[in-house]
Amino acid sequence: MDILGSFPMHGEVEWIPTEAGGRKWPHPGPTYATVGWRERIGPETGLASFVLRGFAPTWQRSRADGRWLFNQADAVFVVSPPEVVIVAEGLRPVARFYVDDVDGREETWARIEAWLREVLDGVRLPESARAMAVEYLDHNELGLAFEGIVEALAERGRPIGPRERRLLGDAAVDMNLTDNADWKRVRQVRDS
Repeated sequence: MDILGSFPMHGEVEWIPTEAGGRKWPHPGPTYATVGWRERIGPETGLASFVLRGFAPTWQRSRADGRWLFNQADAVFVVSPPEVVIVAEGLRPVARFYVDDVDGREETWARIEAWLREVLDGVRLPESARAMAVEYLDHNELGLAFEGIVEALAERGRPIGPRERRLLGDAAVDMNLTDNADWKRVRQVRDS
């Protein structure tokens, strides 16, 4: 499963043993999409789709990154370290995710900027479009840079590499630009 966007929560996942009600088999990884809730809130008001990635599937406890599958604006989904997110299958807890760090807005912006600069290094664009995107990035106008890049790519009409597609997809998710018409056109162009 390929989940786009950043994983701003970092910590350790501890799988609940089978004899204590956990999974019968370890999840094969590298990404596990299921449901979860903040331990102190509970599933009654805080149940939402949750994703883990980067864990060691055969270890009882390992480092991992996590996120809500969809942006959650409600305060019941705001995770502040140190905190525990219960990872579940339905309402049955299968793991505890001990969150010890959450990326801030500045870290997210820096990551998106790096993704967009990497895309610019990996694709051919008209020099005017490239210069405009760089100018926007230099002035922290990430949304305008993204829109300029995907507009130029859509006009070009040729496929982009899987790495660039992934980076643009991550940026689109993190900036809530997945509905951008040019980005949709770029995603549809595949190698023939």
